[in-house]
This record gives sequence, C-alpha cells and structure tokens, in this order.
Amino acid sequence: MSQRINHLLFINGHTTRKRLAFRMGVPVPTIGGKMVGRTRWNVDEVDELAKIFGVSLSYMFGYEPIETAEPLEHEIPASKETGITGVVAGTGFEPATSGL
Repeated sequence: MSQRINHLLFINGHTTRKRLAFRMGVPVPTIGGKMVGRTRWNVDEVDELAKIFGVSLSYMFGYEPIETAEPLEHEIPASKETGITGVVAGTGFEPATSGL
C-alpha cells in the first residue's frame, strides 16, 4: 500500500504527506507510521485515499499495475470540509480554529 501511496504522491508533485494528513484529518505522524508499516491502513482510510487520488480500490489494493495511476488535474484540497487549497497560515495560526 505504501508503495502505491508514495507513487501517487510522486506523480502529483504538489502533494505532501503533510497535506495528505491534513486532508484526511489525521496527524502527520499517523501518516508516517502507516507509510512505514507501524500501523495499518483501515478500509475507510483506503477508500478515502482512492477518492483523494482519483483511483479505484482495485488500484489501491494492488490489482491494477502501479503505472496506471494518472496525475490529478487539480491540487488536492488542504481541507475536505472547505476545499481550500494552497493556503498558508501565518505564524501562530491554529488550522483547526482559523477556518483553514
């Protein structure tokens, strides 16, 4: 799973683990732990990843060649609630309370 997620992050060069974590509503260390295999991805998370990257669950579970993924035509929203992308808060802003 991590190999496919890394590939999806790579082909969508503007996407980082930090943005992915924020988009999924989890702490960055949670994504890191899942990427190195300390914890497993649950089905809901895999479904969310498939939606974020515009791929099928078959792709995520390895039933399609890794090369079949296409780069997204749009940037992944930083927030699934607002759809806001590319926003950088100033120092001292707390994303959870600032509306970012």
